[in-house]
Amino acid sequence: MVNTDPIIQFDDELTLVRAMEANLLETLDYLLANWDKTTFERTPQLLWSITDTQFTLFNSIIGARLTDDTVDATIQSLIERGKEKEVPILWWLGIEDTPENLGKKLLEHGFFTGNPTPGMAMKMSDITWTELPENLTIVPVRTAEQAQIWSDLVVESNQMAGYNEELAETLISGGLDASAKMQHIIGLIDDEPVATASVTLSNGVAGVFNIAVLPDMRQQGIGRIMTETVMKIGTEQGYHYAVLQSSPMGEALYQKMGYETIAPVHQYIWLPSEQ
Repeated sequence: MVNTDPIIQFDDELTLVRAMEANLLETLDYLLANWDKTTFERTPQLLWSITDTQFTLFNSIIGARLTDDTVDATIQSLIERGKEKEVPILWWLGIEDTPENLGKKLLEHGFFTGNPTPGMAMKMSDITWTELPENLTIVPVRTAEQAQIWSDLVVESNQMAGYNEELAETLISGGLDASAKMQHIIGLIDDEPVATASVTLSNGVAGVFNIAVLPDMRQQGIGRIMTETVMKIGTEQGYHYAVLQSSPMGEALYQKMGYETIAPVHQYIWLPSEQ
């Protein structure tokens, strides 16, 4: 895999925040653009996807570059699509999204928001790599069968039953070869699948996603090793910085690895049941 992505080499915080948000957009593009169960559109003004599925990630909106004249009509048109499918909508709000009052506009149209997700980054040369235990094997996801195993692990680890097949389909539609912009791995203990991780190599950074460990296998350092493994995929391609969106509970664990919180990631949700 030959890397042609411009690499970010200095820790200017604003540059990293912009890269993190752009990397997230490319991740959603990878997962949703070619999936045959989504209505998908990407323009310079917006990326959006609407499906028949209740999983909010599949009904995402990101990268808004709207104007005061277009914002209300755009929000309402997307709400109408959500109403038609009777599905929730997840709107990701970034630091450069416009107009400046977009968050207020979303609230006026019936969206709600909670505590923001910590957006984090670290220089990968600063990490102390963990030695791989003898009974832990890590393999890349290259086949449809492996994609389904990966999906089953993510669903079970995050207690989001019902989306196993759909999640696997998004991986397959995005591409599973070594040249795909998003790479996925499975961790096996004594040949039994127990953990997952993914990395998106785009916009100058390695975006870490989908760190999942089965509940009865936690507290053994497996999540850290899976995180480090996808970070190494980035370093092998010349990337200097890793970025991620942590759960509030996971923030302290990533800080122990060397990650620093650089910006909040705001999410707004619209629910058809509340209209």
